[in-house]
Amino acid sequence: MKKNQLMSPMQITSELGVVYGTVKLWVRQGHLKPAAYTAGGHARYARADVEAIKSREPAAARLSSPAPAAETSDPKKLSTEIEEAMLAAARGREAIERLVALQSEAVQRATGVSRAELCLLLWNAPMAQVANQLGLDRRLLMFICVLYEVPTPPQGYWSTSIDRRTIRIIPL
Repeated sequence: MKKNQLMSPMQITSELGVVYGTVKLWVRQGHLKPAAYTAGGHARYARADVEAIKSREPAAARLSSPAPAAETSDPKKLSTEIEEAMLAAARGREAIERLVALQSEAVQRATGVSRAELCLLLWNAPMAQVANQLGLDRRLLMFICVLYEVPTPPQGYWSTSIDRRTIRIIPL
């Protein structure tokens, strides 16, 4: 391609790896000036100006370079990107498991029963009855359930007849 070639905004976006709004921003800020206009009034920009922006904007230059090819020499070996993603997912699972354990400990301290046991109690008896059984105020028990994400039956669950209740299994 010639250095004096004119480029459309969409060509610039694909060349630099930026969105159209970024090109418009550069035009408004004066970093990029139209070199010519088409018969329809559309701006065209000099390739030299785009190259100048490319050298000034490291992020744009990095995005426009082709992504490194996946390592295909050993099909049994994972690429580093996949390994990093898998490690992040494992750390996420560990964090969730730790959160659940902390929630269960907090519920145990507040109510005297584990989070799983409280869930079972709430799905087998109305909130007020479970609160009385645990020696707590109904509103406090509801607050604990909301705070520690203990699944509770929907409002009106106990007022519907047993044959019309939907049975839902909610994972803890």
